[in-house]
Amino acid sequence: MHGANGHYGHRSILNDYAQVSRGTPLPGLLQHGWNHDMGATVGDVQVPQPDPFFAWNARNLAYCQQAGMGHAVALGAPFLYLPPAEPVTATPRSLFAVPLHSWEREKIPDDFEAYAVALAQVADQFDRVSVSLYWFDYQDERNRAAFERRGLQVVTSGPRDDNPAFLLKQRQMLLEHSHVTSNRVQTGFFYGLSLGLSGFVLGPPAGVEARIDRSGALFDAWQRATFPELLWDGRGERDLRELGLRELGAEFKRSPSELRDLLQWRPEQRLDLERRAWAFRVRTTTGWRSRLWRKWQASQAIRQVERQGGAS
Repeated sequence: MHGANGHYGHRSILNDYAQVSRGTPLPGLLQHGWNHDMGATVGDVQVPQPDPFFAWNARNLAYCQQAGMGHAVALGAPFLYLPPAEPVTATPRSLFAVPLHSWEREKIPDDFEAYAVALAQVADQFDRVSVSLYWFDYQDERNRAAFERRGLQVVTSGPRDDNPAFLLKQRQMLLEHSHVTSNRVQTGFFYGLSLGLSGFVLGPPAGVEARIDRSGALFDAWQRATFPELLWDGRGERDLRELGLRELGAEFKRSPSELRDLLQWRPEQRLDLERRAWAFRVRTTTGWRSRLWRKWQASQAIRQVERQGGAS
């Protein structure tokens, strides 16, 4: 129903896992990336009501419940629902870096130069270093050059929208490496940990919220207090798989049958799901029909007030 459910191929991944046709809509909104509190902005969490907001992990669910969002349900990250991976032999002493990224409507406040400098300082401890940039950042030659001129390979998993191959490609690249790192705990980093890669956080603070935490100092303080085991100490050798699985919400992963029940994908539930999907599209339309409808409603309300006034 909601366009964001197609990000990174999430809807298709869940469709395949539950053995229903691709394109079958979700009755609500699915969290599309790792998040340290509710899983999304307050506005986005509220969007699907009365249908569910599907959060990933226990922290996300608890924050939603504390905010009075009783329609939140924990489901786990779609990454957990991917089909089993083919056996891959990781290159020993290889590092896969997934820095904080921009997105199609907003660029991160700073460029990658400072992070590239920090990464280059530890590169000699690894035989291979790959830097994965989101396609929006990858297409800018200056972003790639920050790493390439320091001898670091730059790769990308491609566009995210309705791309079922995105997470398959990212998982494949992660499995080819022994270590994963980032300048800020985030989605791809926890994917790597959940696959058994050793991991660490390295580099200057990275900000996302330009108005609240442009430098990233506030978030950096939070991640240092919450995940002290992730800070780079020169070793980088530690088993953090359980941490990765917890942050992805593995405890909430459903069986195919349970997922079909939860997402109303049983044949007898499809008619109601399709009806509500249509109602959702009407409710959230931002085109000229919606504006015309709101204008007509306003005119009718004014006329109603005028009629009541004239009758009194």
